[in-house]
Amino acid sequence: MLSEQIVLALPGADGIDRYYNLIIINKTMMTPIHVFFIAGASQDIKAEIVDWGTDKDSYRVGDRATVRVAIKNTGNADITKVEVHAGIEKEFLGNFVKVVSDRITVPINRIRPGEVEQYRQTATIPNFPGKYRIDVKVLANGHEIGRHQKIIEVIR
Repeated sequence: MLSEQIVLALPGADGIDRYYNLIIINKTMMTPIHVFFIAGASQDIKAEIVDWGTDKDSYRVGDRATVRVAIKNTGNADITKVEVHAGIEKEFLGNFVKVVSDRITVPINRIRPGEVEQYRQTATIPNFPGKYRIDVKVLANGHEIGRHQKIIEVIR
């Protein structure tokens, strides 16, 4: 039966060849018999957050605040995509309530094994004094590499 078939394994569209489209074609009719989407052998994607935080712990309304994150590639394959999922929560009656949630793809070309890449984002502090909790989750090539939280204070 296999002698009558052609089997093709094509890299998937995830950009790092972790997934494959497997297509089995009937040789006689040259038509696909089965199409599969399978997981292949993944590359060793490992990374860690080696630095993260804000430039200050307390800000005045209207100040410019900078958040930074530094990622070290501890694996043996290039990191080609870094995503930062960030949330900002404001304290209200003793509880934190989410006011902003965003997902940012960090503009990097690649982080080679052993290299460290730092990303910074600056924004203006809004006109609402109080305590805020910043929650950051970082993904490298789709794998979560860390999650951190920090509380900052905004005063007039």
